[in-house]
This record gives sequence, C-alpha cells and structure tokens, in this order.
Amino acid sequence: MQVLGSGRPLINLRGFGVDLRIMLPLADAVQDLPWRLVLLDLPWLEAAGATATTKSAVDMADEVLADVYDHLGDEPFVVLGNSFGGVIARHGSAR
Repeated sequence: MQVLGSGRPLINLRGFGVDLRIMLPLADAVQDLPWRLVLLDLPWLEAAGATATTKSAVDMADEVLADVYDHLGDEPFVVLGNSFGGVIARHGSAR
C-alpha cells in the first residue's frame, strides 16, 4: 500500500497485469485537492499472490475490501477502480 497526500481517502484499485504504479498519475491530478490517494497492492500481485487464499472473484473482492476496512476503519472514503479494480469497486458499493 502506498499513501500520498492528505484528506479524505481516495482508494485506487487497479486491474490485472499491472501494479499500483499505473495509478500514480492521479497523484498529480489531485495534489491540490483534499484527497489522500491510497494505492493498494492487490491479491494477484506476484508477491501477494504467494500467500493469497482467494478461490473466486468474489473472494478476491471481499479480501481487498477487508484490507481497505482494516486500514481505514469506519473513516468515509471514495473508491476508484480501473478494469477489474472497477469490478471490485462496484462489488463493494453494492454491499
């Protein structure tokens, strides 16, 4: 996990085949705004994948959302997803 800036958390979920660096250009876009950019390492990242226990996309989404809540507690946040990260974001918003 990488955190940039301060303010309300803006959780960024990326898709397959890339790492959290793909979302780094957002840091420039929000640098003067009241957002704390939170970039997550997701379960399919090679290093994280070695210990992942997910068996389905729903399990993976639940694991990611649990990590978000572990990090933020009950602090309000906004979530932004790219590709499969968008699927996870939609799953979380439907809960």
